[in-house]
Amino acid sequence: MRSETGLVMRNDLFNEALKAVVLALTGAIGFGASRRFDRLFEESLAAQREREHIRDMFGRYVSDELVDKILSHKVSLEGERRNATIMFIDIRNFTSLAEKAEPHRDTQQFLQIVE
Repeated sequence: MRSETGLVMRNDLFNEALKAVVLALTGAIGFGASRRFDRLFEESLAAQREREHIRDMFGRYVSDELVDKILSHKVSLEGERRNATIMFIDIRNFTSLAEKAEPHRDTQQFLQIVE
């Protein structure tokens, strides 16, 4: 059947069924998108909680700069093996001197003592 404008008019039942299918598809796509958004949001919250936990845990013992490096994965939390030399010495009153002096002066004084 043709309308006055020349367009083919379809059965009202077909039009209603087509609307229902389009509406159902739109709803399914919207539902899928909202589920995906929910998962992304939950993952984001979990990652934020983990960053806050790491910052709280490490922030008690190391500088903020090192915590930032840990969070940006520039430092491995698995540790690393290094060769190091450690010298333990007891210099009378060195702690009180070191607390008052600048770090570069501490190093100079230490090197003078060791030489």
